[in-house]
Amino acid sequence: MSESENKTPKISVIVPVYNVEQYLEQCLSSLIGQTYKNIEIILLNDGSSDSSAGILKRYAQLDARIKLYEWENVGYSETLRRGVSFATGEYLAFLDSDDWAEPDFIETLYTSLREENADFSVGSYYVYDERSGMKSLNDKTWLRSVLNNSGGTVLSGGEDILFDDAVLWNKLYSMKFFRSLEIQIHGDMKTAPDVPVVWCAFLSARKISVIPKPVVNYRIGRAGQHTGAKDLRFFACFDLFQYFFEFVERHPELKQLEACFLHLQLSRYLWGYEKTPESVRSEYFEKICNAFCERGYSFRSGIHFPSAAKKTLPEKIRILLLKMLHPIALKAIINRNKKSFDHVVLFRAFLEKCFLHLQFLTRKG
Repeated sequence: MSESENKTPKISVIVPVYNVEQYLEQCLSSLIGQTYKNIEIILLNDGSSDSSAGILKRYAQLDARIKLYEWENVGYSETLRRGVSFATGEYLAFLDSDDWAEPDFIETLYTSLREENADFSVGSYYVYDERSGMKSLNDKTWLRSVLNNSGGTVLSGGEDILFDDAVLWNKLYSMKFFRSLEIQIHGDMKTAPDVPVVWCAFLSARKISVIPKPVVNYRIGRAGQHTGAKDLRFFACFDLFQYFFEFVERHPELKQLEACFLHLQLSRYLWGYEKTPESVRSEYFEKICNAFCERGYSFRSGIHFPSAAKKTLPEKIRILLLKMLHPIALKAIINRNKKSFDHVVLFRAFLEKCFLHLQFLTRKG
């Protein structure tokens, strides 16, 4: 490393690895070839049973900046937690091992963060579909909104993008800021351990730098990928939201976000309902109902939910009623679930009568 490169701050990049032999070389090569050279590449082999271990060892011999850690499988959450504890850089980034970085991934995020004196920076990304081979720019509404409202690239406060960018890997964090967060990565989270941490980061940051330039290539549609998988991992979202509710309750100044957060909570619950195996959907739905009931929410109409509806309505109808709470949900239900259309029509009058004055869920009392 040259003398000038030694003068730049060290940046730690954490890469969790588990059975991604087909994609791993592309990921590692993209990090070795970064235009920003003073990086610490932390590779975490979580007990891979394919050839990933051999690939990791070969790359570790090629580049002295790589630090390789291996252990028996402990899960994604605990792997991330350990990785953060190993990091020694002044700044921190993450990259999933089935994705790959743009050559200026680190340089772009670091330059923006330093120029704007921000706590962390956020970049856009490409979406690569493994099934079709198509690559497209992730053109999220939140990014356009942030840039238009801020008049540039800086967002003071994270409310505008809090609920639409809860991933670790398109960001660069000040290490001091990241380790000061009230919510850290929990090793016991079954899925999405990064979500509560990113939410906390958005809400805790003094300033966030937002860059419209794509810095990462996000791969979708690969075999074995967790996203959209139909299994029991979606039950973990109940713990996830509990983390955030407890955080908001400790910070009264965030009370104004509660309605927005409840919309997100309901949306994620219903999305999870559709992804879970049919054999456990009844159990999952009861957990949705109980999650709201335990927090004491009711309808403005005075009809308490779910206690009355649970006793009188079939589950398929109750899930439709719950979906109706979303302002754009009715059209989506009709378009995506043609078989449910008769049920929607049948209960439309009931909905209009009960929810005429409903804006959203409110506190009882």
